[in-house]
Amino acid sequence: AVDTSAVKSEMACNFRPGQCKVLSLEPETLIEVAETFVTVAEACGVKERGIQLKQKFWEGLHQISHATSLSKKNSKPTVLFFEWMDPPFDAGHWIPDMLEQSGCSSALPWSKNTCKSIQLTWKQIYECDPDVVIIGCCGFDMKRNEEDARAAMKKLEPLRAFRNGTIFASDGNLYFARPGPG
Repeated sequence: AVDTSAVKSEMACNFRPGQCKVLSLEPETLIEVAETFVTVAEACGVKERGIQLKQKFWEGLHQISHATSLSKKNSKPTVLFFEWMDPPFDAGHWIPDMLEQSGCSSALPWSKNTCKSIQLTWKQIYECDPDVVIIGCCGFDMKRNEEDARAAMKKLEPLRAFRNGTIFASDGNLYFARPGPG
């Protein structure tokens, strides 16, 4: 993402005061992501459409939560979501909320919702021994995350997720790193 100060500097060089308005959206939770729908729609003069989109978003999440609550399992699978592989970073911002909504929980014992991702050590990763690993690195598409997953397999081998065949690569850029439609 582009730093807000860089945007302001560029605007000062290329636009007259009041000619351009910048909406800086930096959501950290799913609630804040949904609020950005309304913020953007209001800036475009169609606030009601933003409210409708927000309602549709929450309805979809409630359907997912309901569907996952019907599982016969007594416990939620633990998930370690890699936002970066080298060095390893866990997922932050709205991703822990997404895991909870999908019927999972963070494998990290200090699970911290609604904050930035933090760098992990491989010792911490081995200690949490997740049921599932998702590699959805920020800004990378599926192909790149598959490559990173293959490159990290030796390090991932000690994990329960490796033994169970539950290590997945995803399009982190499309599905996780941006809080809006793809």
